Amino acid sequence: EAAVVRAAPSVGAVAQSKEMKGAIVEMFDWDETRQWRSVYDRNHRVGWMLLDHPEFGALLRPRCLPYQVRPVEPMVAAVLEADVRWLKDFIKAGMDVNVKDAGERTPLMVAAEYGRHGPIVVLCAAGADPGLYNFSDQTAADVAKSQVTKALIQALTTDKHFDSELCQEAIESLGGDVRELAEDMVGRKITRMRFFQSQDRKPATSEAKKAAPRPSGAPAQGPSADEEDDMAKLEEAHEKARQEAERIAAKLQRYRAEAAEAEVNAA
Repeated sequence: EAAVVRAAPSVGAVAQSKEMKGAIVEMFDWDETRQWRSVYDRNHRVGWMLLDHPEFGALLRPRCLPYQVRPVEPMVAAVLEADVRWLKDFIKAGMDVNVKDAGERTPLMVAAEYGRHGPIVVLCAAGADPGLYNFSDQTAADVAKSQVTKALIQALTTDKHFDSELCQEAIESLGGDVRELAEDMVGRKITRMRFFQSQDRKPATSEAKKAAPRPSGAPAQGPSADEEDDMAKLEEAHEKARQEAERIAAKLQRYRAEAAEAEVNAA
C-alpha cells in the first residue's frame, strides 16, 4: 500500500518517508544499477525509490499506463517520459535498443504507441529493429498512435514511399539536435531513393536490348508523379526550415553583438 523513499539507492538505506498507493511522484536521475530513481520526499529532501521490488513487483508506473509492468525496463521508461537525454545515455552505455518488456513490446513499439517522436528518431538512429513483433503479432508501425507517427517511422526505417507532409509534421514537432538528426536521416533517404530511381532510368546495353527488347508502348521505369511530388514537397520544407534556422542564428548573433556593445558603453 506504500512505497518507501530511502536516503540512498539501497534497501538497507535509511527510510526517509513513504508514498502511499496512488500518489504522483516526480522522477529524476537513475542510479548506476537502473533500479532506483531519485525523487523529492514530502519534506523536500532528495531521496531514492526502488522501481521493481524482488518480492512485491513493480512499485511505480508511468502515469500514461493503466497498469504496472514488471520488470521496469529503463529504455521503455525513458521513452514513456519522452526523455531523450536518458535514452541516449542508456544507448551509449550499451543497453539493448530492442529489449522487450513484459508485454513483448520494444522501446520503438512503445514510442510508436504513445506518439513519442523524439525517442522514435533516437531509437531508429541507434539501429532499433522496426520488424519485431509483440504478443499480437504487430510491429511498431502497426501500433503507431497516428498516421503522423506512422509516416515518421516509415521514413526513418524503410526505403518505401511515405507521406512527406505527415512526416514533416512529425519533424516540426521536434526540437534541437533530435530535429536535426531526423532531417538528416530523411534527407539521406531521399538521396538514396533518387539514386536508385536514376539507375532505373538508365538505358540497357545493346546486347540486353536484343535479348529482351522493351515491348512497344511499355512505360519507362522511374518514380511515380506522386512520389516525385512528395519528395519535392519535403525538400522544399527542409529548405524553409534551414533558412529559418539561419535567420534565427543571425538574429541571435546580432543580439549578442548589441549586448556586448552595451556592456562596453556601460563600462
